[in-house]
Amino acid sequence: MRLPDWVYRTTYYYGFRAARLIWRFTKPRHFGALVMLWHDKKVLLVRTSYQDGWVAPGGGIKADEPPVQAAIRELSEEVGLQLALEDLRHVPAIEHVWNNRRDMVQIFEVELSTSPKIKIDNREIVEARFVTIEEALSLDLAPHLHDYLRMKAVA
Repeated sequence: MRLPDWVYRTTYYYGFRAARLIWRFTKPRHFGALVMLWHDKKVLLVRTSYQDGWVAPGGGIKADEPPVQAAIRELSEEVGLQLALEDLRHVPAIEHVWNNRRDMVQIFEVELSTSPKIKIDNREIVEARFVTIEEALSLDLAPHLHDYLRMKAVA
């Protein structure tokens, strides 16, 4: 039996809120990887079903998983794109306290010459779009993305 998408979205939403409550007291350290996917001077941002604002495709790094592998895995899971290790370029990591935990994020960039076909699951990821740096900076962004995009804007 296949559950409707709204069941997954609701589970993500309340599960994430429960996790944030636990993190408020435990203050864990989290390691993540993000992919900044560029095409035609625009970057891909996604909106999840469980938190406000916009983020880049990415997520947690599993135990013993290289950050670049986590980035490739998350990009595939979240927007259906398959990339190779050599496609990604590592940029400086950014750390913030966000969502009640210390979040160290490894950021990877890729510039695509052709417009990619984005496929979201409508469960975890509910929206994806390419935006300019200026448009992105006007959105409610995760702090890591805000820092990264401000660095790109002045470069």
